[in-house]
Amino acid sequence: MADVTFSNGFSRSRDGFDQVSVQMRFEPGRAPADTPQVKVEHRFPVKNKPPKVIEERGFILLGEGLPGAEKDFWELLWEQRIFLGQIAVTVDWKDAAGTAHREKTEFDAGNQLNAASQVELPTVAPELAKSINDANIKPAEFVTKGSDAATRAVDVLKFVYRQLSGGLGPVWRAIPGLPLKDGRALCEVPVSELTTQEELEEAWSQLISEALIGTPYAGPGPNYLAAADSKVYVHAIDDDDPCHPIIFACQHLGTLAAITRGFDDAATSVLDARSASGMLNWKIGAGSSAEMRGKSGNLNAASAIANGSLVPGTNYVSKDKKHIAFVVRVFKSGKLQMIDTGAMQTVPAHTNPLGVALGAGGLSFGNNYDTNPADSVNDKPISQVAVPPRASRLRQGIERMKRARPIGLARFVLLKREPDNTPNSKDMLKTRLVVASPAIPMWETDVSKNYAISRYFWSLRDHPHLEEFEARWLLDIPQHEAFRATVASREVKIDGTRAPWTSRLGVADIGSKLDGKVRFVGRFGTTIEGNTTVSKWTDGITGKKDDFNKLHRIGMRPFDFREASAQLAPLPIDQDDAQLKYYALDGPK
Repeated sequence: MADVTFSNGFSRSRDGFDQVSVQMRFEPGRAPADTPQVKVEHRFPVKNKPPKVIEERGFILLGEGLPGAEKDFWELLWEQRIFLGQIAVTVDWKDAAGTAHREKTEFDAGNQLNAASQVELPTVAPELAKSINDANIKPAEFVTKGSDAATRAVDVLKFVYRQLSGGLGPVWRAIPGLPLKDGRALCEVPVSELTTQEELEEAWSQLISEALIGTPYAGPGPNYLAAADSKVYVHAIDDDDPCHPIIFACQHLGTLAAITRGFDDAATSVLDARSASGMLNWKIGAGSSAEMRGKSGNLNAASAIANGSLVPGTNYVSKDKKHIAFVVRVFKSGKLQMIDTGAMQTVPAHTNPLGVALGAGGLSFGNNYDTNPADSVNDKPISQVAVPPRASRLRQGIERMKRARPIGLARFVLLKREPDNTPNSKDMLKTRLVVASPAIPMWETDVSKNYAISRYFWSLRDHPHLEEFEARWLLDIPQHEAFRATVASREVKIDGTRAPWTSRLGVADIGSKLDGKVRFVGRFGTTIEGNTTVSKWTDGITGKKDDFNKLHRIGMRPFDFREASAQLAPLPIDQDDAQLKYYALDGPK
């Protein structure tokens, strides 16, 4: 029989950090006569080499025992800063008789957080892509001030910025049955106040949905840098200044999801649409690697939950379509929810909430969104079910997600509204344009102000003076040298009126409708194989070719924007209030 029995666990410290606890129960008569000597080592696996070893020095040792009796229970505590490999604890002590003893224990370093979230959602499942446009969700009241057109334009600008910077909390809070904490959506709660596994899982689901829904379908590496995707993803694991792409094909969605769950190895071992085997290289927690399961034509969610195949981050790989999609939520009801391109065949089928025109075979490539909850994945057939390692840095991943910058630029355009059936004007820029802005980063210098595409979508809901103005966001990506300058510093200075800051076509349009809802169009069209970019030269919101060309001439193409802006005069707006620099036609009517 061992002289001491070890147990270990992971908990939350008073300061909100992950904490390792090792408990030691000594046998009667063998307890330490004095404080035992403890050595803690972190051991990292290194391919074809001996493990790398780092000694932990920042621990606390506490002993307990009955008054007048030996201290037979000791606890070792330290803040967890290392999550890879294994932890080895060696204890040396002498008992009351002076006999020397040594015992040792080893366990995986990663905290065990990846599991079915078991969040109760009794009424409506949280589909963010659909909820942003839900008629029952109205932005907070906004008092308009102007009786003239210029002041009404300022009303719109201030409203849009308030909604953009305020975040999606109102949308999450309006979804029936979604868990709240002190009246806040879990994505709004500071990480230190998320105390249970269920809270962490749902906060992650909300934040990753905000980051990915509405993103256009395209490969980040080729389009930002004409390079491998890993050249872009390496910036997503930069703890000092994390940033991530705003364009994703299926494998890129799963890769960012993995990184936000703490699997930093995914940045250099990007998932593939044909296989999830890259997950086998993710090294959080020795002995708890990813598993490949499946090869079934119909995978039932309830049974997958029961056998452990279905957890947040699980990837399904379709054999025939060369397609992969990851699980964002698991429900007690035996259903799963994914973030997908629209290609995965779930039962029931996706509801296509962004209104993407369906292509051949019922696919809706073009925009990425969170799917409706499904009972099963019924494909032809599923070739792999890839279950991620259970060890995770989920709390740290959430914290990093909140600070991450979307690598994109946005331009705001305000137009005089015309009915959709009005013929195009050859002088649209002169007759309809009211406000145009230079390129604006999709973040501010404040590390908490990072604006995903979903926020731009929400910012246009029910804006003031809908009958008079159509508000548009035109989103783009920096390329090559502009990309490198953008990711180099949060405080990069962007001259949005000059090349080469933006691409020539832009990546997405978002526009307000007369009924207060919002239309979204991803500019990248792709074939299923190879992510080949296909230019779409019609305006996906109005369907008018001239609108697209003329609007993007001012909104996206930098040299033409500079020419068009010669017509514009400053709009009277408090820049400190709006945080954005806008221009307007001189004396809009």
